[in-house]
Amino acid sequence: MYMKTENVDEGQKMFDEMEDKNVVTWTSLLSGYSCNKLVDRALQVFHMMLVRGVEPNAFTFAAVLGVLADKCAVGKGIQVHTVVIKCGFEAITSVGNSLINMYLKSGMVREATTVFEGMGNRNEVSWNGMIAGLVTNGLYSKALKLFHMMRLAGVELTRSIYVTAVKLCTSLKELVFARQLHGRVTKNGFYLDNNIRTALMVSYTKSGDIDDAFKLFSILHSFRNVVSWTAMIGGYMQNNRPEQAAHLFCQMKKDGIRPNDFTYSTILAAHPSISLFQVHAEVVKTKYQSSPTVGTALLDAYVKTGNTDEAAKVFEEIDEKDIIAWSAMLSGYAQKGDIQVLSFIAVFLIMLLFEPNLEHAKLMKDVEIHSPGILSSVSDSDTGTGNMKLQIQLLVRNITNNTTPFRFSSIMIAQIAVATTVGVLGWAYLALLKPPPPKVCGSPGGPPVTSPRVQLNDGRYLAYKEDGIAKEKAKYKLIIVHGFDSSKDLTLPISQDLIQDLQIYILQYDRAGYGESDPHPKRSVKSEAFDIEELADKLQLGPKFYVLGLSMGAYPLWSCLKYIPNRLAGIALVVPFVNYWWSCYPAELSKQALGKMLPQDQRTFRIVHYAPWLVHWWMNQKWFRALSITEGNMAIFSPPDLEMVKQLSGAPSPGQEKIRQQGEFECLYRDMIIAFRNWDFAPTEIKNPFPDNEGSVHLWQGHDDRIIPLELNRYLAEKLPWIQYHEVPNAGHLLIYNASYCETILRKLFTG
Repeated sequence: MYMKTENVDEGQKMFDEMEDKNVVTWTSLLSGYSCNKLVDRALQVFHMMLVRGVEPNAFTFAAVLGVLADKCAVGKGIQVHTVVIKCGFEAITSVGNSLINMYLKSGMVREATTVFEGMGNRNEVSWNGMIAGLVTNGLYSKALKLFHMMRLAGVELTRSIYVTAVKLCTSLKELVFARQLHGRVTKNGFYLDNNIRTALMVSYTKSGDIDDAFKLFSILHSFRNVVSWTAMIGGYMQNNRPEQAAHLFCQMKKDGIRPNDFTYSTILAAHPSISLFQVHAEVVKTKYQSSPTVGTALLDAYVKTGNTDEAAKVFEEIDEKDIIAWSAMLSGYAQKGDIQVLSFIAVFLIMLLFEPNLEHAKLMKDVEIHSPGILSSVSDSDTGTGNMKLQIQLLVRNITNNTTPFRFSSIMIAQIAVATTVGVLGWAYLALLKPPPPKVCGSPGGPPVTSPRVQLNDGRYLAYKEDGIAKEKAKYKLIIVHGFDSSKDLTLPISQDLIQDLQIYILQYDRAGYGESDPHPKRSVKSEAFDIEELADKLQLGPKFYVLGLSMGAYPLWSCLKYIPNRLAGIALVVPFVNYWWSCYPAELSKQALGKMLPQDQRTFRIVHYAPWLVHWWMNQKWFRALSITEGNMAIFSPPDLEMVKQLSGAPSPGQEKIRQQGEFECLYRDMIIAFRNWDFAPTEIKNPFPDNEGSVHLWQGHDDRIIPLELNRYLAEKLPWIQYHEVPNAGHLLIYNASYCETILRKLFTG
């Protein structure tokens, strides 16, 4: 009930409270998440189900295969298929249908055909799914042949099959076949079905019979919806009748039908028959401007009118820029003929480096064809511009001469890196690559020093804060390492009762470049461990101490385990950072984990890893959305995290204004660069620091964490059996801010 009303949290709570869980309850929970498009959580339920030893049934397999199809996770799907065969469920029709759907959505037609042909009992869903999948994959002749086989097999034509068959006619532009289907639809009593009639209308328009399409549209009248209106408007546009399309668009609004994103993206091509600025205003009002289809259509319309400035503004607003958006914007700058085209191509090359695909390579071929004219129109007013033009022309040739499928060799990556670097450096006044010098605390013009600090052997200062029992009397001495965009003033819910009970001394410090600690130009993964060791020695903590690291603050703990294991009494890695390029991870696992992140974060992490010299520019440019957490995008938080954010919002945040005071590059950007670069070691190479059980290492992971993919930390824990792995249900990235979890983490660290 809860799942069907989209109240998934209550549904999960009800499930958790059930004492006796069986395959039916597990499958219901999985199906509920699937129906609510919460794909990752559905997969987590399936994984936990197997871990708990619950044997799936046919309904379970059908549900999880549907989830994998939506996610296009065919690798995992093949593994599930193997389990299906092992359990003897392949012959069950619903499971077979789900397998066909998954394979076809992933473009694996041969595998889908094998499953289809091996099914002993096919139903209407089986036939329709197979035909529709062949159409989607562009195999129209095979789809038509299968349709005739279905008719010979005596399968009754349902509404869904009629819609698929009409779409097949549309793809083949088979007007005669479409008319035959039209007759059968009328005979079988499906004529009032809106989906079928809209599909027929589209088929007529694409076959050039616009008049019959409009007759069908007129007959619909009381059954018209936004889909049928948009289809008819699109039909007029496809048949070069923009005036009729514009008239129909106005009539649609008069009839009280609200246009959707597809309507706007269709009608924008009717300029000048419609007012571009008026439609743009409507798009902004209805908040469709960030839609890729609407945004691309809007910028294409502005480009065609020569208004590249307005087009650029629209381009910035598009969340996910596809090849059409890039092509339209490139065309607009080519018409403009100034240095802006160089900046745009340079940005495009950067994106091509990190997200290569064949469509982008085709666009680069267009650049190669037109670049002599485009680039020659740009003035060689300075040496940097001339160098950039030359590098772009050479780079474009290298890219477009590359063989397909589109891949980069190591030499080509180096060429791209060099060319992009040289080019963008020549474009200094458009995008500032070099970060400003840091404003060092205590220096002339820098922020004042307000916290106690120790001077390290290299001359740098680290700021720190002490709490708890005096270190001379403490039983446990704990160093807390803060995470990204945080500081020593981080407030954790550690109760005074717990401090007194366990006799804990707590030391927190600002990592290099954060708060009041000096920047470290040579900062590295290794230096993080030695900063901790030297700080402990300067403050006379003794030969051994405990360390707790949060999120990004956990990568220094891997360094401690590698370089100073003899100084450690115990380690707690809490929702620890993961580097997707650690050599220990299987490539497919890293790829899938990174793919779960927001697209803007995926791009940022790739740039940080492959092109760290671009990080300052990337984090401050306006072309693309950069790191989600720095822009306050709440989509990165799971429901438990959002609830925690609400609770924390009323609490004071001391020292918040000091975190970035010495410059964002020295704290935030350098932190990312160090964390995501290639390391000198992989975590799985670390040996057990406590072979005699004189201490322990704990890794805490929230089950609902959307910032750190749990499968990567699970993998590390499996490979390092000496790590005590704790996966906390119904908890996210902010789990340590829950007082109960915080106490549990500390007690486990100190007392086991």
